[in-house]
Amino acid sequence: MRYNEQEQEESKATLGFKASVDLAMGLLYIVIAIYCFLFPAVLEQFGSKEFRWILALFGLYGVFRMYRGMLGLKKTTKPTRRDSSIH
Repeated sequence: MRYNEQEQEESKATLGFKASVDLAMGLLYIVIAIYCFLFPAVLEQFGSKEFRWILALFGLYGVFRMYRGMLGLKKTTKPTRRDSSIH
């Protein structure tokens, strides 16, 4: 039984790390999209209309990654039956 508890704790730690990476990468995607929208020199290099679509998709993917990261963090911070029985 002890091995199972240790395995669950390691799994929780791994999920927590993955969730934090999702949050950070989502934020990075959003910041890149905003940066490219705010500085027109970047848009002029690649063609305005097509590049705006790509940046919009970049931003949406960033929002998705952040959402997935928040769900992952909620899952890792949820108390287990063992934790809730101890007061």
